[in-house]
Parts: sequence; structure tokens; C-alpha cells
Amino acid sequence: MHQHFLAVDALCETILRHADHTPLLLVIENIHCADRPTLDVLALLRDRTQGHALSIVISVREPGVGTGADLNGPLQHLLANSRTEVIHLDDLSEEQMQAFVTAQGGPDSAANVVRGLYKRSGGNPYLLGQLLAHAGGAHSLHEAHAARQILTDIPTGVSLMVRQRLTGLAPEVLQALRGCAVLGPTARLSSLTRMLGESDSTTRSVQEALRTGLVARDHDQHVVFRYGLVRDVVLDEMNDQERSDLHARALSVLDHRDDYRPEASAQLAQRARRADTTVGPDPDSSEQAVTESKCDLAQRRFCRS
Repeated sequence: MHQHFLAVDALCETILRHADHTPLLLVIENIHCADRPTLDVLALLRDRTQGHALSIVISVREPGVGTGADLNGPLQHLLANSRTEVIHLDDLSEEQMQAFVTAQGGPDSAANVVRGLYKRSGGNPYLLGQLLAHAGGAHSLHEAHAARQILTDIPTGVSLMVRQRLTGLAPEVLQALRGCAVLGPTARLSSLTRMLGESDSTTRSVQEALRTGLVARDHDQHVVFRYGLVRDVVLDEMNDQERSDLHARALSVLDHRDDYRPEASAQLAQRARRADTTVGPDPDSSEQAVTESKCDLAQRRFCRS
């Protein structure tokens, strides 16, 4: 421990000596990936910068896509310090994303492709960049194959990162996210808790799922995936049996909803035929839960409506 402090102290003093001769800006990206010695150096520098022409800029990923800062770790303590100014960068709006795509690929990009880009990326610059790179760049958006990739494919980098994020979650929290994904991009909180089994442990699991930043709760008591592409990965990482079980539970919940709307049956019947196949992106769907074994039930409900 003593040797570790001496090494950290020596590195801090070296940086400060450079700042004595000329103003110094130290920029470190993706600090959420940093090891403990790096964070220790930053923590010590933070307390020694006064009187030196030194500024430090770090970028850190917030929860919601991949693994962000440990909420109880040294990085979180560094961010919470009174000497640290935190600037949150919002996701792009749909208008901003339209302007970006137009500037990169020209005005010929199909409107439905741009809307699909926004729905799947949520305006997140990283997800947007991954989708565009996967399709061959913004200049390719007018091509049919690129449009299909934008609307249906999951870029490998996004899949690996989100799966890594999911791997670190407790099983019951992962199940809550899966249930939300099966119900749709937007799921009623009451439907989700009934689907998972109403209990105190279910309530805690849903709360923990919300804390991951992957989903959020809106003012109408709906649980919403922040990014459609993340929901696609959650759906894709389930095996057929897991998906079928959740579909069956979801259909049972929706069948007993007091405010069931007849027009919802059409969606159920349509998706029933796709039940035992991989569930692909369907950003415009409402709550949905179907399995091949439930096809007849969904069709009967449609006919009754």
C-alpha cells in the first residue's frame, strides 16, 4: 500500500511540474473503464490542482447503454466531489439527428429510415454511430439493404456491450427487463408486476431494473426502454423457451385487463404466428405477448372484437 501511494504521488507531482511551465489540459476518455490506480491519481490530483494551471476533463458513460460508473465506487466519489463540475450531455433530439444524417449522407435518406434510426437509437450518439457504421455509413441510407439493416439488425458491438451489462445483473432484475421487453417498448407498470407475480420481491426487482438506466418510468406509470436497440438485444438474448414462457404470461395478463381494447386483439393475432421464432425489432407495437400455442386464442379474441 505504501509503495502504491508513492507511485501515485510521484505521477501527480510529475503532472503538476509540467503545469508549472505551461497551462496543461489533461483529457481522459471512457474513465468508467479506468483501473483503480488511475482513479487514485485523479483523486490526488483533484486535491492538488489549486495554484496550478491544470484542468482535467474526463468523459464517463452514464447508466443506460453499457456499464457506467459504479454507484458506490471511487469514480462515483470523484464525480460527487465539490471540486468536480459535472456536465450531462443529453441525447440528440429527432430534429438534431435528422440534421446530422442529412449533413453526413445528403437529403436523399428516406424519412422512414431516419425515424427508424431515431426509434432504435433514441438519439444516443454511440448507438446512432453503431447503426450507421453497420449499414455502411450515412451515405448508404438511400439503399434498400442499408435500410433493412438499420431497421432490423443489431450491430455486434452493441450486442456485446449490452449483453455484458445484462450479465452483471441479478437474475430477478434481468427477468424484470425481459418481461418489460416482451410487453413492448412501453409497458404498463401494473401489467409488468402482474406478469412477474405480484409480491414485494417483484416490486424490488422492478425498482432495481429502473435503477439500471436501461428502462425508465414515465408520468403515466409506464415502464419504457430508453433505447429501442437495447430492448432488441434483451429480446434476442433469450432462448426460445424463455421467450415462450414470458409470452404466455403476458398474454394471460393482457387477457384479464379491465381496460382491454378490442383493437389490441389484431396486434395479438398478427404476432401470434411469429411466436416461436426470434422476436425481431417492432418499435411501433404496444404491449404484446403471444406464443404459437396461443395463436387460436388470439384469433378468437380478434373475431369477438
